[in-house]
Amino acid sequence: MSPRNFSPRYWFRPFWPRRFQAYCVGIGKSGTHSMSGLFRSHYRAQHEADGEPLIDTLIGASAGEVSESERVRQIMERDRRRWLEFDSSALNYFFLDIFRDQFPESRFILTLREPVSWLGSVYNQFLQPDIEPHWQRFAHWWFEPQHYEYSTHERVIEDHGLFPVDSCLEHWAEHTRTVLATVPDDRLLVVRTTDIGSDIPRIARFVGVPEDTLNAERSHMFKAAARHNLVEQIDPDYLAERVEHHCGDFVREFFPT
Repeated sequence: MSPRNFSPRYWFRPFWPRRFQAYCVGIGKSGTHSMSGLFRSHYRAQHEADGEPLIDTLIGASAGEVSESERVRQIMERDRRRWLEFDSSALNYFFLDIFRDQFPESRFILTLREPVSWLGSVYNQFLQPDIEPHWQRFAHWWFEPQHYEYSTHERVIEDHGLFPVDSCLEHWAEHTRTVLATVPDDRLLVVRTTDIGSDIPRIARFVGVPEDTLNAERSHMFKAAARHNLVEQIDPDYLAERVEHHCGDFVREFFPT
């Protein structure tokens, strides 16, 4: 470690080196919790570390209240403080450029969940009584429901005060498109949510760790406490049309069956 980067606060770093550095950059409800669980037994892995201050930074930056240099400074300070090997969070998507450029040896895993299943999981999540206020605030900032209208087919969604179908699916597609365009192919692995457990050998090879250090028993964490089945109450033909409109190319590429 160079003297310029040394700080007494981070005295442990020379004695506790990273064995790899990787980020899970999937959208929320795509398996980011499960991915951190895979690594947690043997590696320094966390899920949604510092979620609330990162959300404050995102919303502040979008309002012009947080500068780009401050955004970078916060991420670098967080990295020195957390010193994670596997960092899994939906919020990582918003800092892709920093991770990619500041940590050139880092790797990225995009967890990808089929859109209809994902949509149902999002609705289930936001009907849970214990969702934290900062995640509510983040979702309303990110999905921008005020810019979308409910179709007559979405009455059950509107009655529950949830996000319109178009707002969710458009952001699913934007998230996927941006990750694929931002991260170099040789540093990116796409893992379908349903394949997290069976893809352990591929995941281990990608980040460069022994397969038996990943915990398959923790590959399906954080299942919803209750299922409300709201998506099943939407006209399937309408839902299929909206999925095709927003996500069709990605569905054909990653979910061909």
